[in-house]
Amino acid sequence: MPAVVDATAARAAQRGGTSGWDRADVAAPGGRRLVAAAPEPEHAAGTVPAAGDLRPRQSVTVPVAAVSRAPETPAGGGRKPSWIRVVARTGPEFRRISGVMRDLDLVTVCEEAGCPNIYECWEQGTATFMLGGERCTRA
Repeated sequence: MPAVVDATAARAAQRGGTSGWDRADVAAPGGRRLVAAAPEPEHAAGTVPAAGDLRPRQSVTVPVAAVSRAPETPAGGGRKPSWIRVVARTGPEFRRISGVMRDLDLVTVCEEAGCPNIYECWEQGTATFMLGGERCTRA
């Protein structure tokens, strides 16, 4: 993967201009986060750093704890309050759109991502279609 990232970064610099560079890779073996090191003198403006020019970021783990809960929330978690729950409204318009989706073999982001607002949108006759296949990259 580093070779792919290096090639992509080089191509981007080639097409987008060569007035210096700024690179931040987002993944490393073992789940470490990396940041770009200061440019070395041998890196002239217009060059792209290699993955080896990056160093692991030092991070500090800070524990997080809830100080208090909202008064209407049960102490042990439990069910969501009624004002936050999604109501499944499978009225006639929702069922009609669902039937059209099945008949035409269409796929929506709403279904694939498990959107809790699907009932609201479909009741109003709207949906977000997936044209490139049935695998949602946002789910």
